Amino acid sequence: MTADIRFKDSRVPLNNWMFDRLIAFGTEVAKQTARDEEQRFVAHMEELKKGFWPGRGIHIVSDFPDVAERKFWSRVFRYRAGDS
Repeated sequence: MTADIRFKDSRVPLNNWMFDRLIAFGTEVAKQTARDEEQRFVAHMEELKKGFWPGRGIHIVSDFPDVAERKFWSRVFRYRAGDS
């Protein structure tokens, strides 16, 4: 079974292990880089993670209805060492 990340008509399939590791890594980066006003986005992901099960991925539009939160996670997942 695979999980996926969906946005409108786009889909990125991942096996469950890869999805879990991606979310764990992203959450760690987010904890270290989130500004005060973005801490609520990290807390939201922590809550979402509790509901992930094999095959349940992220549906960006429904899981993150706030555009500011989508922008935050876009920044987190493109993070590279040395970025500010």
